[in-house]
Amino acid sequence: MKQTKLFLILLVLSLILVGCTKEPEVPQTSTPVEPVQQQEQVQEQEQEQEQNMSVSRDGVDYYDKFGVVQSEDTVTVVDSLDHEVTIPKQPKKVAILYNSYLSLWDLMGGDVVAVVEQADEKPVEGLDHAEVIGKPTDPNIEKILEIEPDFCVLTPVSANKELAARLNEMGIPTIYMEGRKKDDYYKVVRLFSALLEDESMFEKYALDIEEEIQQILAKVPEAEPQKILLMMSTAKGVTVRNNQSLNGEMLADLHTVNIADNAVSGDRSEVFSMEQIVQEDPDVIFVTEMGSDLEAIAQKRQEMLENDPVWGELSAVKNGRYHILPKDLFTYRPNQYYPEAYSILAKHLYPDIFGE
Repeated sequence: MKQTKLFLILLVLSLILVGCTKEPEVPQTSTPVEPVQQQEQVQEQEQEQEQNMSVSRDGVDYYDKFGVVQSEDTVTVVDSLDHEVTIPKQPKKVAILYNSYLSLWDLMGGDVVAVVEQADEKPVEGLDHAEVIGKPTDPNIEKILEIEPDFCVLTPVSANKELAARLNEMGIPTIYMEGRKKDDYYKVVRLFSALLEDESMFEKYALDIEEEIQQILAKVPEAEPQKILLMMSTAKGVTVRNNQSLNGEMLADLHTVNIADNAVSGDRSEVFSMEQIVQEDPDVIFVTEMGSDLEAIAQKRQEMLENDPVWGELSAVKNGRYHILPKDLFTYRPNQYYPEAYSILAKHLYPDIFGE
């Protein structure tokens, strides 16, 4: 009996020793630990997303992008001629001598004392009290000096470059701001909203519009880009434009290749031979019209293009993809109607996606 008890005691002790010498188990985590490199990549992606959000919607960052600097009483901007111009906030005597920006200033709640002749096709209503002081390309400098505006905007044409410099030298804050790109438009909106001290205008007429444009571009397919030709038709002739122009930028955004890009330098119009058009054979042809005599413009286009038998053999013409674009959106600056302009081009380019 004593031997049996002794045996049991020894057996229990041996089992205890075995349990004590067993290696401890490592607890399993539910998710593996990422390598350092992978963690850094994730952090970089998150930072990039945050930056993109701040650029598109965060007022401070987006405002700073356009170099519009505010003080308590003034706003300073560098215009397209590299003139640094300081303008008083809430200017009382304003001369907007460029009709595309006049409509924007009026839309944002600004008033004017002087304008230039307006086109019958797209007038700004309710400005009968403003003095008309010449044409957009030839404003009356004597009248400007007589009025002494505390803010003046000139039409961005070469003839007005010297005038902009002279007016600034005479103490009249004058900007010469081109409008080739969307960012040019956004910069003007930013300037106007700062002068009028109403940041909601920048949200409405810049950030919200850019958001609408990006929603359109998100639907554009990543397939082989379509070849396009962008033309400008006047009563004097027909020329081509590249993607550095206002409409060219929109078409480039919509994933197209302009066959005139290598033939045109800068934001200019150039003559393009029928032989070049036939050789490239664009998928889509877009035409803008400039001038008030639409009948004369159409007649000249028929003489130079449409009456030529070769024109009818182009793929774009045979497939019904030859489009005359409406002047109010594509000859004039689209301003707050940028999304509408993009939608029209998108429908012509991708009818299966956007509908035509």
